Amino acid sequence: KERLAIAMGDIANFHRIQFADRSEIHYNIFPSPVVLKNNGIFYDTEDTRYGNPQALKSVTLELEARVFDKDGDLFSQIAAVSGEGRFRIIAIIYEGVGASGTEGSLLLSRDFISRDEYKRINASLFYHELGHSIGIPEGYDILTNQPFTNDIMGSGRRAPIKNNYIDQSTLKKMGVF
Repeated sequence: KERLAIAMGDIANFHRIQFADRSEIHYNIFPSPVVLKNNGIFYDTEDTRYGNPQALKSVTLELEARVFDKDGDLFSQIAAVSGEGRFRIIAIIYEGVGASGTEGSLLLSRDFISRDEYKRINASLFYHELGHSIGIPEGYDILTNQPFTNDIMGSGRRAPIKNNYIDQSTLKKMGVF
């Protein structure tokens, strides 16, 4: 939880700078782990070379049904920050494998946050998937793993967030410049 909080602070700062103070990330870390109804293989796919989009879909549906209940406090907190120009993203730190992001949600293996080998790049890996959740496309070929951009969506996902950026053409398409 401590490493996640540090990474989220770095991510929020990176996002604010990249979007020239026109967009901010506000986040809450769920206070306790959520145990899913089924074992990991139920959510995973046999082939996670392309992230783990099946787990993202399955886990998100279960969390929305069980945890983000409309009568629960967490849903109320999230709904309170929704509004014009704002949207909710569910970020799932998952005991399974892989990483995946799509509009409105992302999934990242807990290993990417907690294992020492990823400590220097954990915020970049997280933001890469967050980028997908806000509509930023891949910066590498998912079949060959060869980058075609050097930013956080391409080869930069393997670099510390403090040394990273979002490509200017991407920001322009998103209306930042």
